[in-house]
Amino acid sequence: MVLLAVMLMIGVSPAALAASSASKNGVVKTPTVDGTVYLRRGPGMNYSTVAVAVNGDPLTILGTKGNWSQVKLDRRGKVGYMYSQYVCKTLALKGVSGDVGRVDTRFQGSRVNLRKGAGSSCRVITSIPKGEKLQILGRKGDWYKVRVIKGGLVGYMSRNYVEKGIPGLTTGNVHMRAGAGTQYKSQRVLPIGTPIQVLRVSKYWSKVQVDGKIGYVSNAYYRV
Repeated sequence: MVLLAVMLMIGVSPAALAASSASKNGVVKTPTVDGTVYLRRGPGMNYSTVAVAVNGDPLTILGTKGNWSQVKLDRRGKVGYMYSQYVCKTLALKGVSGDVGRVDTRFQGSRVNLRKGAGSSCRVITSIPKGEKLQILGRKGDWYKVRVIKGGLVGYMSRNYVEKGIPGLTTGNVHMRAGAGTQYKSQRVLPIGTPIQVLRVSKYWSKVQVDGKIGYVSNAYYRV
């Protein structure tokens, strides 16, 4: 009650405070593929440097103050302020974790049944159109347990109609790395607009295929 009274006296609502303190996942995103950004002790260029972050470093967004974001660098645990234009929320396939794919049928206008169980005799929940994006949750014989990313329905689909991977495009020049992190060696730099196949999604990084090669790119650098 005392805290609430003080907040009201200084003109800060409890709702506004809650919104400013909600943390979100993000990554450092710079204009150049090998760019670096200073993490500072306060929201301004006049504050001293806490650490130097590199393009693609995962972070947690703690709040904002003007043009600055308060962040925590996940790998090093350092907390400070970074100019907001270099902070990107990881929005690619939001809420998805694990293997991904899409509905694949022979004919463009056809649909595939999503069933309650792993068998053609199981009840049909609905039918899903060709190309719809899926999160692959598991496998039972010749059936995949899937979640339809758009809408969130969960059920079983014959694996004959599930193509692994979702087509995407890079949204900036980005390293394709040997592992899921900036500490892994860069295999190549993918120019903006490079077609990719997204195979698996994790918190900050996605496993992708480009020209038959497998690697990892930051979630902030592609769209599907």
